[in-house]
Amino acid sequence: MRIDNIYIAGNVIRDRFQNPTSIKSFVLFGSIIALFVTVALIINVAKSKRGEKKAQNTTKFYDDDVLETKKLERTLSVALIAVAVLAVSITGYYLWEPNRQAKMTQSFNERSLRRGQTLYANEAMKGYSNVESLGCANCHGGYNEETGRYAEGGAAPFTIKSLKDPATDEACAGDEKFRNPDCITTTVTWKAPSLNVAMYRFPIRKADPTNPFLSSCRLSEQKTTADCRSQVYDILVYGRPGTPMPAWGVAGGGPKNEQAIDDLVNFVASIQLPPDQAAQPLRSAEVIKQNKVIAEAKATLKAAESDAIGNGYPVDKVPLNPAVITAQQGVDAEKAKLKAIQAKDETAYIREEALSEAQTNYDTALYQMQETGDGATLTASEALVKANGEFEAAKKIYDTTDGLKQTPNPEEYLDKIDKDQVIIKLEAQVEAAKEKNDEKASRVFDTKLVKANELKNLALNFVETRDALARAKATKEIFAPASFENSKLRLEQVKSENDGQLLFEANCARCHTKGWSFFNPSDSRIALPSAQGTGAMGPNLAGGSVVNQFLSETDQKLFIGSGSIYQVVYGARGIGSGRMPGYNTAPGALLNEDEIAMIVDYERNGLVSQSGNSLGVVPLGSGISKNNSIPGGSNSDKNNTNAGSQSNSKIKTGTNSNEGAGTLDKTGK
Repeated sequence: MRIDNIYIAGNVIRDRFQNPTSIKSFVLFGSIIALFVTVALIINVAKSKRGEKKAQNTTKFYDDDVLETKKLERTLSVALIAVAVLAVSITGYYLWEPNRQAKMTQSFNERSLRRGQTLYANEAMKGYSNVESLGCANCHGGYNEETGRYAEGGAAPFTIKSLKDPATDEACAGDEKFRNPDCITTTVTWKAPSLNVAMYRFPIRKADPTNPFLSSCRLSEQKTTADCRSQVYDILVYGRPGTPMPAWGVAGGGPKNEQAIDDLVNFVASIQLPPDQAAQPLRSAEVIKQNKVIAEAKATLKAAESDAIGNGYPVDKVPLNPAVITAQQGVDAEKAKLKAIQAKDETAYIREEALSEAQTNYDTALYQMQETGDGATLTASEALVKANGEFEAAKKIYDTTDGLKQTPNPEEYLDKIDKDQVIIKLEAQVEAAKEKNDEKASRVFDTKLVKANELKNLALNFVETRDALARAKATKEIFAPASFENSKLRLEQVKSENDGQLLFEANCARCHTKGWSFFNPSDSRIALPSAQGTGAMGPNLAGGSVVNQFLSETDQKLFIGSGSIYQVVYGARGIGSGRMPGYNTAPGALLNEDEIAMIVDYERNGLVSQSGNSLGVVPLGSGISKNNSIPGGSNSDKNNTNAGSQSNSKIKTGTNSNEGAGTLDKTGK
């Protein structure tokens, strides 16, 4: 028996004695007393038999009078006591066992939650361990003291481009590197969804293969109606390929066993929002914050009333005190704000968040336009002239026997010392001279090494300055203007979007629109997303595809509300993967019927004729020609290498997606 189990059992016994009136406690106490009596009797019998031991065949046995009276009575008494002890003990065990099991289950769950919290935590969270923690909170959000919630969503850095031209598979260099976005290593900010409604999207419950709209859990390998494990478990085990969310389970190539994944799932399950808040995460968050403001205003009012009484105001006149009146007005004003918050539906808050994000991107792009004028380019040009002069001056004083003086420019010098291993050879010559105790040769080679390194540093400085100039020119001529235009168009788009499109972007675009998870209109080096709803992790919905899949709006609404089941047919020709979440599952429906109806209307009518990217502007990327012309062409797949959604970290946009569970996510990673 494990030590901690013994400890828990001891606590259970202690708890029983703390309630002597309990029947269970009485029975248990009686069992213990009976046990002690039995032991005492056995000890007494053993003592009575002590004495000189004789051979059994020479020892006189009991005569009939004793054997059939005292001996028989004593034996029957012991047997009766033993039977009584067994009867009481079994009864006590029967009564005690369910509670013991419940206590053990509770204890196990508590330990599992603690382990899960440690796995999820980052450095700012309780339970963090620099050895065991996965840092999921870095992407999906830690603990928000303002709202009292965990995992409200966040962002993860993710590299989507390399320093190779995708057209030629050759390394980019020089001016081309900074005028062609495909050549720039771009680290994007990937929106990681919140996890505090994950179990509402993927509930753990019975699955019925006869009902394709029952649940969004995955059937067992036998395709029976057995209990399903939440899709969240699969996301943690296998990750999300093409996103920052890695595989954490051993089966998916990660480092964690099944118990650790179970612990993490248990923790995620423990931080789920109440059902009424899950359906309105933005509004409920504002309600929570406003209630705290009201509590502070009430405390101010109470303090003002106490001060008034302390200053001699009669109790019945306290409400007339000027300070009390002011404080009361403050309470009333905050209560009025609360009513205004409660009067707005979730869609209104989604619109506010989307507008705020679009406005921020616009302001950022405008600032970039102002900061990347001729001044920045001129400064970089002057620095380049200076760097070249320093290199040329240094080159003239170097020993011509090394062949360095003949290098026409800093780039060729860097290539030469790398190809010819100039510095490596000089370092070897210095070491060889030292081993031979040849001080003269050592000084000569050491001097050459110092000068070669100085020249190398000057050459590197030139290249870096040249790249800075190229970057400044590209920013001024291409990126900043394009970023400003993209941000302006995105702001105008959000202002004109109906509720159906807003809800689609908040809940569906992450999986059904390529590039949406990391799209940033204020950084034109990041390709614009594909046309809305044209498919990514989820299938294409545009161009009439969704109408062909769901012949009736009713079926489509049911499917969005319930989600898909693994290998179960849906619609006209769909096969469920289990990854499509259910948005109207009880309890804690994330979208109501009206919201789902607006999404369906947008998908069936607003996506039919869409073409080009979601902003309707020419994307940057492979369309930039090698002659550094202004970008043109169409949005290419290679510029949108990843799928996802534009989801604000705190809004329903990310919370209702099926990606990144991350950090779940990791990244959510």
